[in-house]
Amino acid sequence: MMRKGIAAALAAWAALGATGAYAAQATPQPCFTTGEAESVVTLLVPPSIRLAATICRPTLGSGSYFATRGEALAQRFDAESGNAWPIALLAVRKVSGMNLPDSDTLKPLVMALVGAALTSKIKPEGCRELDRALATLDPLPAHNMAQLLVQFIQLRLIDKPTPNFSICRSQS
Repeated sequence: MMRKGIAAALAAWAALGATGAYAAQATPQPCFTTGEAESVVTLLVPPSIRLAATICRPTLGSGSYFATRGEALAQRFDAESGNAWPIALLAVRKVSGMNLPDSDTLKPLVMALVGAALTSKIKPEGCRELDRALATLDPLPAHNMAQLLVQFIQLRLIDKPTPNFSICRSQS
């Protein structure tokens, strides 16, 4: 019995060592270029705004940005999402390693999944600041706002939309 325990411990120790060696040699995880990240963010903004509005309207009331201009901002990003979708789809394929189909029917499913993932990130306690930030950013075109959000993610001023959202480091 003691021999089996020692053998199992040695096997586990060897496996851990091999895992560490493999991790050191493993290729780096794929990442989004800045342009790909901007396309993905452009797609994520409309469901994020709509979800935040649903969560924040009861707290903020009818005079808030979410109540008065939130849907208009989401629609501006919706208008940009047609151009962003093909780039974002290729980027998600690259980063995930999945061969997702070329289909516009996939887009609403992806948006629904993103909305579900973002639900836990939007808290009523942060609604006032979020409302004020969107009101401040509102004059910017959607493309510029997406660029700014990606820069905030790169500077770690805001959280990544998902843990796997990795932006390649600039080589310049």
